[in-house]
Amino acid sequence: MSTDPEEGRAGDSYNPFVPPHKDDPYPFYAQARRSEPVFYSPVLDLWVVTRFEDVQRAARNTADFSSRGALRGLELCPAAARVAAEGYPIEGRIINDDPPVHTRLRAFVNQVLHLRRTAAHEPRIRAIAGELVDGFASDGSADLVSRFAKPMPLLVLSPILGLPPDDLPQIRRWIDDAVALVTRPMSDEEQVACARSRAAYQHYIIDIVRSRRRERRNDVVSALIDAQIQGEPPLSDVEIMNLVISLVDAAGETTAHLLGTAVWLLLRDGEAWRSILRDPAGIPAAVEEALRMDPPVNGLPRVCTRDVEIGGVRIPAGARVYLVYASANRDEERFEEPERFCPVRKAGERHLSFGAGIHHCPGAALARAQARIAIEVLRERLADLRLAGEGPPSFLSAFLVRGLNRLDVAWDPPPHR
Repeated sequence: MSTDPEEGRAGDSYNPFVPPHKDDPYPFYAQARRSEPVFYSPVLDLWVVTRFEDVQRAARNTADFSSRGALRGLELCPAAARVAAEGYPIEGRIINDDPPVHTRLRAFVNQVLHLRRTAAHEPRIRAIAGELVDGFASDGSADLVSRFAKPMPLLVLSPILGLPPDDLPQIRRWIDDAVALVTRPMSDEEQVACARSRAAYQHYIIDIVRSRRRERRNDVVSALIDAQIQGEPPLSDVEIMNLVISLVDAAGETTAHLLGTAVWLLLRDGEAWRSILRDPAGIPAAVEEALRMDPPVNGLPRVCTRDVEIGGVRIPAGARVYLVYASANRDEERFEEPERFCPVRKAGERHLSFGAGIHHCPGAALARAQARIAIEVLRERLADLRLAGEGPPSFLSAFLVRGLNRLDVAWDPPPHR
């Protein structure tokens, strides 16, 4: 449904798919927080919520602001919808439902997913980061997104989930297409291609689940099959498939964006990079500030279960709202000098980049560890790392996720021996 506000003009100009909002939406968000903190966007058919207090309150209030079916993306053309029907609905994912369904799925995930125990994974994460740097260290320049930030999270997560290493390039393409289908507008032909890709991705994961039912392995898919929660039936193949895809997408998409953006922010602020060169103990705080300053998940939608008022605006039941974490994280009422990248920011200034309430990201600890270790390895191996290329960076054309298309960097390669 579309509901036009009786007054207000912010939504008339808001378009996150094109410049200037695509590459730098923050001046617009700042103006919206001051003059129209909740506004309707015709482009998105969403009510956009920009202030920290409103975003946090709505994110924690699943009774009035439901996740069930909220993450449905833009409307598919008839041909793409027919192709998508060859796969499985994206409903039933942990990010896209409420209690009691969410409670049940989260209980299974918490039982088997030991990503919070990151210490055991850190040596392998460090080895993976080092091997990736080995692949380009002698070149003197690289696109750090394609050579480092994108491949690293999938290489880290694939053995945990039991995904064959040889399949990772194809999985990477499936992730890109599946995410594009719900985050940006495209032609009918592109929709059909991405819908076909998403269906193939779903069937691929279902095949892995069925294979593990025949023969267990030491991986999360097998653990989800065997997991038991008192009073709950075991997970179905489709439920496991949706959980696995959610985990893979989170690693392959959002963690990759975190790695690229964190390095860009550090290099853009030369003193921040020099500071961690002097003292690597500041890296965890720098990761938190990067998460606040430019989060990989720009925001997430919710569906109003009844007529609600938020930010002084009355929104009807059935309308969708867009909780913009990226704007909330720069709210002047919450953060001191919010537009400044400050790696030594006070720990009490908590951001919303991993969500809030029951939908707080279960992989947050692993994402933080990967970003910290990635920066540590780059610091050790490429101390004179610097930005290269002309002009400001280009960001993805998407409204739910935010990340760099590429990050051109340079350094002085080691002398040949």
